[in-house]
Amino acid sequence: MSRESEHPEPVVLLADVEKTFANGTTALNGVDLRISQGEFVSLLGASGSGKSTILRLIAALDDASAGEVHVFGTTPEQARRSGRLSYVFQDATLLPWASVRKNVGLPLSLAGRTRSEINAVVDHALELVGLADRDRDLPRHLSGGMRMRVSIARALTLDPSLLLLDEPFGALDEITRQDLQAEIKSIWQQTPGLTVVFVTHNVFEAAFLSTRVVALSSRPGRVVAEFENPAGSSNLGQIRGSAEYTEAVSRISAALERSTGKNAT
Repeated sequence: MSRESEHPEPVVLLADVEKTFANGTTALNGVDLRISQGEFVSLLGASGSGKSTILRLIAALDDASAGEVHVFGTTPEQARRSGRLSYVFQDATLLPWASVRKNVGLPLSLAGRTRSEINAVVDHALELVGLADRDRDLPRHLSGGMRMRVSIARALTLDPSLLLLDEPFGALDEITRQDLQAEIKSIWQQTPGLTVVFVTHNVFEAAFLSTRVVALSSRPGRVVAEFENPAGSSNLGQIRGSAEYTEAVSRISAALERSTGKNAT
């Protein structure tokens, strides 16, 4: 069942977007993308296809060279200042001297929230990612998967309407990766109206997580295929064993092979 809002205003809108860096490299060319409230959209493509660049444009971490980028009907900068979006980087980017609790509560501290409010929100966020009993630990005492859980918990503290994730599980072993995929999918399912944009180069990850998949060509990146993924709306424990999931893997792989001329993994 679709979670998309009935309102026509998209959460994210890119229109004929181009991005050329100072060294002359064109990362994106003619990208059109519309993302509605409640979708879980995966941006999929080979390295250098501009996936992360799109995410950075949405988050106001970079500017488009041409075209238009709108987030919640306004500029990315205004959307970021509103606190309605959160960004999870490829690395956990934690303060090494601060405890798990202080790292997760950092955005709230910077926003001037009271200690009691911070504690309540941090408790809930840590419970969501399964780290309630590790709140006093320093990052160096945690595994890579646990550090990424802390990063995700921190991103959730401001109750974002738009969650942007830039290949957050790419450096993890497969077992940990699948555990975290299930956790982020569960958080999305439990948060009505939350929109997620997830960057990955992993076909199986996109098929498991997404309600819609957007495939990008090799540089300069452009949208070469996008389609709904029924498997992404299935019950969490039934996705990987479903016929819809198998079909999605095949369809995504074929789209990437056509766009890159290489075997998708």
